[in-house]
Amino acid sequence: MKNRIRTLLLGLTAAAATIAYAAAGPKETAQTFFESLINGDASKAASLVYLPPEAEQQGVTEQVMRGKLGVISMELREEIKKEGGSITVVSGEPTYTNAAKTEAKIPVTLKMRDKSGKTEEDKETLDLIKTDKGWKIQLH
Repeated sequence: MKNRIRTLLLGLTAAAATIAYAAAGPKETAQTFFESLINGDASKAASLVYLPPEAEQQGVTEQVMRGKLGVISMELREEIKKEGGSITVVSGEPTYTNAAKTEAKIPVTLKMRDKSGKTEEDKETLDLIKTDKGWKIQLH
């Protein structure tokens, strides 16, 4: 299950997009993003992703991002159901990467438990940027 989730997350970071949903801060944004994916709310997850101006020129639109995240969310939920387990998300404290505190890195730990009670952890670090619409996740 860990490899499947890691593959899904890597596929996600290969995309780049956003919609307009603002969370309170970088930690809350990261937490809400993963919880939304796990709970099947691709629209909310997509709203927390940053879409730079050049992305639309390359055909990456709000609708495209919703579709990609919808597929990832569905696959993630199917994997959880198949394994009979659960995933919890723990977002760490932000590390601001510029003096203006408009860019940050957030460690996120995904704790996976299968039906037998065996647990695994996967740690990711997300890059976030503060926009006029709130904190957004930068996918690279």
